[in-house]
Amino acid sequence: MFFVVAVIFLLHSCNKRENSSIKKFYKVSKGDSTAYLSLVFTKNTFYGEYEIQYGLLGKDSGAVRGNRIGDTLRGDFCYRSYGGDIKRVPFVLLEKNQKLKQGTGIISTYMTIPFYVKGTLEFKESNFLFKPIEKSQSSK
Repeated sequence: MFFVVAVIFLLHSCNKRENSSIKKFYKVSKGDSTAYLSLVFTKNTFYGEYEIQYGLLGKDSGAVRGNRIGDTLRGDFCYRSYGGDIKRVPFVLLEKNQKLKQGTGIISTYMTIPFYVKGTLEFKESNFLFKPIEKSQSSK
């Protein structure tokens, strides 16, 4: 009898799937520019889509991906500039009060991997501050 109960418990436990990813949507508007961010968060990583619309002048859109380290999201943004070539730049966000603050700094590359030079990363007031939105308000 104990064996049967143990097998049933084991099978039930194996069939449980934990939904370990969460999808969130963000938006920011600044002047004529509007940016949309759609992110999937896992325990230690994130990935998603990022689009910046520069008023009537065009847009940059592509994929973001990286690692979560505490309240910091650090990765890269691979995109096709409107009418241009594919580019890859570092991408850093600081999470605070459900909002994401975009960081900037001096960009360098090592073996084609872009990164911000140590000591230059800043989260200025003039940078994008993404606020959470519902999926229906996103551009996708």
